[in-house]
Amino acid sequence: MLIASGSSLQPALRSGKARAIAVTSAKPSHTAPDLVPMAEAVPGYSFAVWWGMLAPAGTPPGVVQRLNSEINRIVDGPEMKAFLLREGAEPAGLTPAQFAAQIQREIPYWQKVAKDRGISPE
Repeated sequence: MLIASGSSLQPALRSGKARAIAVTSAKPSHTAPDLVPMAEAVPGYSFAVWWGMLAPAGTPPGVVQRLNSEINRIVDGPEMKAFLLREGAEPAGLTPAQFAAQIQREIPYWQKVAKDRGISPE
């Protein structure tokens, strides 16, 4: 059994060397609509891999907004969107505020994981 990102598993899935049985996101995936969320078997289970772009603290808001708009425009373009979906990634198109809120929501979860497992920065 392996839990990994959809994009990293695509070669094994396409070749038939691995078989997907569920998605780890809280909701069904648009890229794998035939797979159920693991939360149906393990209530409350949710784990999603995500990527995002960050800028240094103090970057002017106008620059952040422009970068966000351009990145979302590129990601939402037909070619890039098709590529990401083929790789098992679902573009979210978040605003800077939405992305910051997502990061803030996850910090307590990962702090608890690190504390419970005795993990500390090196």
